[in-house]
Amino acid sequence: MSATNRPRPEEAKLDALNALDLNDRAAANEALGKALRDKHYRVVGKAASLAEERLLQERIPDLLAAYARFLQDPVKRDPNCIAKKAIARALVTLECRDTSFYLEGIRYVQLEPVWGGTVDTAADVRGACAMGLVSSGYARAVQELRDFAALALGESRHPLALKHLRERWDDVLVSDEMRAVLIRAAAVHRSDAAFDWLLSIIEDGPKKHAEVAVDALSVYERNTKLTERVKAALAKRSERGGAPSDSR
Repeated sequence: MSATNRPRPEEAKLDALNALDLNDRAAANEALGKALRDKHYRVVGKAASLAEERLLQERIPDLLAAYARFLQDPVKRDPNCIAKKAIARALVTLECRDTSFYLEGIRYVQLEPVWGGTVDTAADVRGACAMGLVSSGYARAVQELRDFAALALGESRHPLALKHLRERWDDVLVSDEMRAVLIRAAAVHRSDAAFDWLLSIIEDGPKKHAEVAVDALSVYERNTKLTERVKAALAKRSERGGAPSDSR
């Protein structure tokens, strides 16, 4: 076999992970522990996903150590945050309670070169860490989950993220400024459930919140179906002519 046709080392490692008998917990633990110490981001990402799948909480220290390694020269060593994204999701599923990890993660940005500029590839990392912070029971989670973390939750597009956003909305002590952030976070969630919620606010919520929701959804003007639903919600609101909810 010529050098150009020879399989890359990481491919063989990925094949071995795919063939791993995950029902043998001891063997899986050992193999995944070794894989999480690998230098290649795809190998580590696959190992993190498998550790999450089998709920191998024993691998939490290895996951944290692997994440820290990929913070060094991250664009080169972990393009598109492949490894860090898988690690963050695994740590949330495995109920890791390392709040310092989550606090750093909700602020992590990884700008990578694209044609004409750069793009941030760490949105999923921030979203997972935001969910982890909420689930960790951290006493100051409410204070930390302002604009940045709430938007990260929305960007994650995870069903639990929308659940957390709506639970925060239901808190009677939430300020109008924070409600505006929650609306925009729901808009970037881009799920049908998120759109349904925002449309209900447009149709029957306080006027100041409805206006924010309309503005947040305006970025999807090319989505004809959604645009028509926004118009329909506004029409129903107008038909009521000064609904009582406007005065709340």
